[in-house]
Amino acid sequence: MSLKRDPIRAIIVYGYNFRAFYKEQSEKVKEKLNLTIGLVRDLRIIPERYFKHIAGTDLYEISVILGNNIYRIFCLFDHGDRVILLNGF
Repeated sequence: MSLKRDPIRAIIVYGYNFRAFYKEQSEKVKEKLNLTIGLVRDLRIIPERYFKHIAGTDLYEISVILGNNIYRIFCLFDHGDRVILLNGF
């Protein structure tokens, strides 16, 4: 019996910028990015440590901390149940 739940949100990559950012990362960073994006996809309430609204905009930021580095992914909501990944740095 599987306990895996259906995702709360769909994750969609828009354009090439996020893909280029992701491709440049080490396997360890990619693993952490995937884990954090998975939290955004699967948790009904996402801790602000990982996902927060950027005041005065329609944008959100996914934050990934690994060692002394902080990776940020800009994204937005589409119809409330889709998160569109735009770019990372």
